[in-house]
Amino acid sequence: MGIRVDWEVEAERERVPVLGEDPQAARRRRQLRLRLLLLILLLLALMAAVATGVLLRLRYVDWQREEALRDTIASEVTALRMGDRALFLSLQRSATADWTTRQESEFERYQQIKQSQEIDLTGVVLDLALEDQRARVLVEEVIDGVRYGRPWFYWRYEDGWHHVPPDYTFWGETRTATNGSVRVRYGALDEPAAQAAAGLAGRWLDRGCAALGCTPPPLTLHITPGDGVTTGWSASEADVLILPSPLVRGGGLDAPFDSASQLEAANFIARWLIDRTTPGGLPPESEAEFLRRASVNWMVGLFLDVGGASPLLESFASAYGEPALAAVLAGLNPGSTVDALAAAAGVSAAPALRVDWSDYLTWRLNSAGSSGQVVQAEQTADGAGNPLLSARVQDAGGALYTATFAWINGRWERTA
Repeated sequence: MGIRVDWEVEAERERVPVLGEDPQAARRRRQLRLRLLLLILLLLALMAAVATGVLLRLRYVDWQREEALRDTIASEVTALRMGDRALFLSLQRSATADWTTRQESEFERYQQIKQSQEIDLTGVVLDLALEDQRARVLVEEVIDGVRYGRPWFYWRYEDGWHHVPPDYTFWGETRTATNGSVRVRYGALDEPAAQAAAGLAGRWLDRGCAALGCTPPPLTLHITPGDGVTTGWSASEADVLILPSPLVRGGGLDAPFDSASQLEAANFIARWLIDRTTPGGLPPESEAEFLRRASVNWMVGLFLDVGGASPLLESFASAYGEPALAAVLAGLNPGSTVDALAAAAGVSAAPALRVDWSDYLTWRLNSAGSSGQVVQAEQTADGAGNPLLSARVQDAGGALYTATFAWINGRWERTA
């Protein structure tokens, strides 16, 4: 082997490469990365702090506005409670004098209620909504133990909140409730009434169609806030029944779909359902039309679970079954008479029916030019055995008299 001199060994050592990154450069890069991360975190913290500050400021401003509104409401309720007319009217404002005049009447109404009824103007705010310069509240009051919610509207002027005319566009978001074939459209403030209406109307259609042998048809109820809104069918949408908001008409909180609203809705829905079952164009003074109208009353009684709406058809359905009555209604024609009831019941003629003729006899009296209401009808016979009806009639003045009807040529005719 050869001999290596010192200078060759040293030269070989100098040619060996140094592996890995320079430690100092790596340290500087880690420090820069850490500083950048800290800077980003600091900026994010500053942005969050600014956003939080803005949010807290906005919330504080909203809180101030809400507290000022609540103070105005409290002052208005106090004015009503204490009978301070000047204070009450100072909190009202509108572009016209009509609102002030209306609120003057409202103030007097409250003072009269205090004289004749037990009223507690609690001032409890049950619902409150703020949107820019306008506000809507629902204020509680208790009259003779019944809780009511009064929707009041306010506008924020330069000198503070003032009670202004109703803004029915600010009734809350539009919502929908469904129950079977019934759909209810309403504003958020009418949520309790809508849920109650959906439940009742759904049961009504189920009950009515069970009696008539039909499938519950689709029906839409539209609860509509506004002055002068009345119950009735929409002029622009088929099978849509407009119902006034119970809150506007003064309904109680514990019965949000109040009895007055129920009665109106039940009459319209019963007539709508019967009209889908019976033919139109019946002569207005015919027995066929009487049976159609009586069937509407009977169905309202089914809906509201009350008796006496149509004694004739109620007693007929009870004695011979609802399918028999449904068959009578489905077969109505301009020439139909009460003998159609006898045919459906399987008896020889109408006098053989086990029914209460009270409302039919009332109709016969009034169509013949007499007045009064038959309060009781008893079936008898004359000396020859011919059927008679002896009716107790109450006239417009409350006096009672007796009228006698005989079965002549296929109808009950008054003979005495």
